[in-house]
Amino acid sequence: MTAESVSITIDGREVQARAGELLIAEAERNGVYIPRFCWHPRLRSVAMCRMCLVEIEGMRGLQPACYVPVKEGMEVRTQTDAVRKVQEGVLEYLLINHPLDCPVCDRGGECPLQDHTLAFGPGESRFVEDKRHFEKPIEVSELVLLDRERCIQCARCTRVAAEVAGDALIDFGSRGNNLHIITFPDEPFASYFSGNTVQVCPVGALTAAPYRFRARPWDVTAVETTCLACSVGCRGALYETRNEAIRLLGVDVDCVNLGWLCDKGRFGYEFTAAEDRLECPRMDGEDITWGEAIEATAIAVESAASVAAIGGARLTNEGAYALSKFMRVVAGSNDVDCQLDDGLPARFVAAVQDRATFEDIDTAAAVVLAAPDLKEELPVLYLRVRRAVLDHGTALYVAGGAQTGLDRFAARIAGRLEDLDAADLPADGDIVVVVGRQSLTQDPEHLVAWASVLAERLGGRVKLLPVLRRANAHGAIDMGLAPDLRPGRVGTEDPTARDVLAATWRGEFPTEPGRGTREILEAAAAGEIDVLFLVGADPVADFPDPDLAREALDRTPNVIVSDLFETPTTAFADVLVPAAGWGEINGTVTNVEGRVQRLAAAVVPPGQAASDSNFFREVAERLGVDFGCGTPAATLAEIRRVVPAYAETQPSALRGTEGKKGVMVGPGPLAVEAAGVLPAPSETRDGALAVRAARTLYDMGTLVSRCPSLAQLAPGPVVRVNPADAQRLGLQDGTEAVLRPAGDGEAATWAEPLRRRVVVDAGTHEGTVFVPLNQGDVPVAWPPGLEVDVEGAG
Repeated sequence: MTAESVSITIDGREVQARAGELLIAEAERNGVYIPRFCWHPRLRSVAMCRMCLVEIEGMRGLQPACYVPVKEGMEVRTQTDAVRKVQEGVLEYLLINHPLDCPVCDRGGECPLQDHTLAFGPGESRFVEDKRHFEKPIEVSELVLLDRERCIQCARCTRVAAEVAGDALIDFGSRGNNLHIITFPDEPFASYFSGNTVQVCPVGALTAAPYRFRARPWDVTAVETTCLACSVGCRGALYETRNEAIRLLGVDVDCVNLGWLCDKGRFGYEFTAAEDRLECPRMDGEDITWGEAIEATAIAVESAASVAAIGGARLTNEGAYALSKFMRVVAGSNDVDCQLDDGLPARFVAAVQDRATFEDIDTAAAVVLAAPDLKEELPVLYLRVRRAVLDHGTALYVAGGAQTGLDRFAARIAGRLEDLDAADLPADGDIVVVVGRQSLTQDPEHLVAWASVLAERLGGRVKLLPVLRRANAHGAIDMGLAPDLRPGRVGTEDPTARDVLAATWRGEFPTEPGRGTREILEAAAAGEIDVLFLVGADPVADFPDPDLAREALDRTPNVIVSDLFETPTTAFADVLVPAAGWGEINGTVTNVEGRVQRLAAAVVPPGQAASDSNFFREVAERLGVDFGCGTPAATLAEIRRVVPAYAETQPSALRGTEGKKGVMVGPGPLAVEAAGVLPAPSETRDGALAVRAARTLYDMGTLVSRCPSLAQLAPGPVVRVNPADAQRLGLQDGTEAVLRPAGDGEAATWAEPLRRRVVVDAGTHEGTVFVPLNQGDVPVAWPPGLEVDVEGAG
């Protein structure tokens, strides 16, 4: 027995338990299941349902196992006549008004109340009166429906909303027999995490609108996979029936998502069944065969003097590696970039040696947030930081001027990066610095320079966590999808890495750094690119200068696009191939921590859609290159040979109970270089407002717009203005505002002013406006340092 464990006796059997842990959890860990309804391992105990009452020697009466911590010598009895009688009584009481509608309830077949009634119930009911009835379902939100007569008042849903998400927008109303879940007047349950209340509900009182009446548990199959709605990499179980994905449930993994999902991740599977999926290759707008698409692509590459590629951040590691290898070995080019000039310098991301993990946030003395609003772009990471602050006493510092959902918990908010220095932070303990692009108008070089200076001044106490929005951007960078990197977070100039690759790739490949996305598009606009691959990338919609993107694509002789749907960019495609996406392919992905996790296929891709790896392999073999990468397993095996950090990513390490945690990859040979003295920030012009142009959780992007449940939640084209600025400018909530670039220098970047509906928002910092991106209006350019003049449209 260790110093942290105690000996207790459960039903006559002596077991080891962790000191101070709850009896209900330690009993289950030792193979004794104590029934429960209100208790959940990720929520505070409330002992409301009384289902877990047990006998404890020396304690008067029956005690709730969910509220009593274990201690040395404790003797517990869970199966006495007194315990059984209480369990039967609780269940009989719950069933007085609970409807017996199991055949039509979404929870039927996987319902704890059903299971407990069979295992611990009385077998028959003495109740013969009419049960209570309510109108149903009640739309608690666009995603969650309530059947009030099913509720057993366990308070799991209200506690998830308040404790976990911080959105205390549902509660109990009325009293006694009429007690039921309510929302507040004029405050709908508008939570980004509302779907978690459905998953924790033990009785089907709360159901998910997209899943309601869709399938029965015995009609579905499930695979454990990784969510790709963002780069957090939450674990989930994807369910399908009749080759259609129908729901995603969170899987509880301590080191990743603790079982929680954001609603975008939970309901984002709907795009897989969209009717307008690309199903057949096309050339010049006409359907062709895969053979013709491969032949046309091979001819274009073979005759090209300059080949470039943009994208790959939404691929698996295996797909990203295949693209990286194709560009170097087959196309002979380092002009490749998985980002769209909207993230961080890839070399900085690759150079972070002691990268912070999510569990480091739990134990840090302080977290410095110089990143986008985590609630909007990396929602479950937001939950992690919020929990660290509220439950673990971590101090939070927000820097850089981006308003965030965590501002109200911050010990200090610095409007500029330069306003927060090492001297402002706690003198003792580890510090996690979360670094990410806060706006398209922010200079990323200035951001990483500030982060490197802060890290240097704090020494070994600091751990950096660079965050990128796209799902597998970190994995793509690890696979070399950056102009100055090769697979393994090594520079193109590294001779040792070059020798390792040469032994495996068996071909010549360039050694000089290539061009990033902006330089590629500028070169294409100048007529210097012959073939441009766009792999899961939509630069017309996502690149910060859409006019440059359109000009570049228009002037490139051969644009090869691989995507799931038609996009503004696919209109420029000479060859368009249908890609298989999330839920349809197997492989691995790497999250923001550097954690490699499995991605599993649940459904078959529509039509002729195929993985990008297959496409690049077929083109390479058509050009006479022995490419390899025949299967995801074979590709991962090759990755293990050429990327030392991925040496432990054996299939066996990614499966089973331990495999849920994934494999943490180590650092590469690069190191973050200290920036020295930071450049002085520019001053805002008189009367002008600084622009923060960034993503929100819901937008009208390619995938969300194909999810009927989520598309309706996009805020639309709005501009958020601080109340003081709104009053000064004469703007009112709900009216239309006109935005123009301030000064003469940037006036030419917009063909016409931007018109957006005003939302007066106290969360927006004074002197700035927040413009949500990708909201269905015409995209405009967002150059670094952009400021705007704002006036009412009337």
